[in-house]
Amino acid sequence: MKNVEKVKNEFGFDFSVCQKMREISPAAYIAWMFDRTESDGTLVVPDWPEDGSRKPDSFCFCEMQWTEADRDRVIADVEALIDMLSEIAKTYRGLSAEDRKKCEDFLSGDLRAVWEKYLRPLNPDVFDREVILDLSERLECIREREKLERKAGLGTPLTEAEEDSLRIVEDVTLEPGEREVIDAYNRFVEDRAAERVGKGPFACPFVIAAWRLWRLMTFGAEFMIPYEAMRLAHTMTLHTFAKSADRFEPVN
Repeated sequence: MKNVEKVKNEFGFDFSVCQKMREISPAAYIAWMFDRTESDGTLVVPDWPEDGSRKPDSFCFCEMQWTEADRDRVIADVEALIDMLSEIAKTYRGLSAEDRKKCEDFLSGDLRAVWEKYLRPLNPDVFDREVILDLSERLECIREREKLERKAGLGTPLTEAEEDSLRIVEDVTLEPGEREVIDAYNRFVEDRAAERVGKGPFACPFVIAAWRLWRLMTFGAEFMIPYEAMRLAHTMTLHTFAKSADRFEPVN
């Protein structure tokens, strides 16, 4: 685990910029990533929370290999993908409840290819969805407890909200063998994502970000769509150009 303060001192990362990043366009975010990339390829960027409601708890320390031409190309690729996801969402909304179950049959050409690559389920009934959801939620609670305990162990006082959170999750556990189940599930979906977009630490987040953006478009969730579009730009760029990535959390 890298020390965030050390990274902050070495690379001048301004954590106050994180909140502002939620309000800019995908193209502007990619341009920001490019401008943040050091001459040796080092890039430090936030790991964005899925719900968009809080500051990032962790960051990515990436080794990038990209040029201005690459930047412009990925901007065009992201914008094209967002446009196609929007078109698929419009088609989906215009279908009956029964036809929505086979939405791909109403698509052709590039739109059908986007469906197959990003919107087809990564877990087609191989794992029980409810079981995985329960295990994932409990594992997240355990990780939250470990993070808070680590913070308290370093002598940093917990806020009242953090103390409440710690009490809520203090008894959450995984039974013997359950962690193996969630690990097997994660490996499975990571392999399926890699088959679609190529191997890399951001293959699965990239596919999931595209699916989440499309799903929000089908709901007409205008408030969250810009945030998720930025997440898609983030994951697509890192998947395409990051030679390596190391996640780290603040130590205080």
